[in-house]
Amino acid sequence: MDQADQAEENSQHRRTWQEWLASDLVLGTLVVLFTITTALAAYLSSITGIAGDDFDLEAQNSLIVGSTTFLQISSELSQDLALYTSAQLLQEEDPTAASELLTQASPDFQEWLESGRSPYDDEYRLLQYAEARQLLDEAQDFQAQGNQADEESERYERAAFILAVGLALTAWASLYDDHPQLRLTFTLLAMPCLLLGIGILLTTLVSSQV
Repeated sequence: MDQADQAEENSQHRRTWQEWLASDLVLGTLVVLFTITTALAAYLSSITGIAGDDFDLEAQNSLIVGSTTFLQISSELSQDLALYTSAQLLQEEDPTAASELLTQASPDFQEWLESGRSPYDDEYRLLQYAEARQLLDEAQDFQAQGNQADEESERYERAAFILAVGLALTAWASLYDDHPQLRLTFTLLAMPCLLLGIGILLTTLVSSQV
């Protein structure tokens, strides 16, 4: 086989592949794949976005309740310590008045004093602020989950956009029945969109399960 025949055969193979890539079968398959994956990406973007909003709302609620609890405990603790200081000053002059003064303190503070421990111990402060700290920690956890959900929603949205572009290119390709080269060009441009969109979709799905 001489070079001319070899070149002709290669050209024939190339035309065959080009015709296949621009065929209705390939375009129809691309349309189906783009339609399904675009709808899936858009759906996942929507539900993860809603989940992110829910987490953000929970974070705000926990932050508000935690901050309110923190302020209430701080006010109560300051009042208890002020009563304790006043009672200590009255202890020598009027022990009865000092004892009555301590009855105005919070039940937790009175119980702590009855155990014989100092109200200035860090342990008592940590114990009093435990609920507030827990609520604030929950707020941070909810916020982190909300941020993660928002990031996943954005990636799904990006995948949906890329896939939608690929679907549009495939639709344009189907319009050029009488222009094989344009039909082939749009088809070839659509294929990377499919691979990239599905790649983003799958990597996001996998990372969300970790």
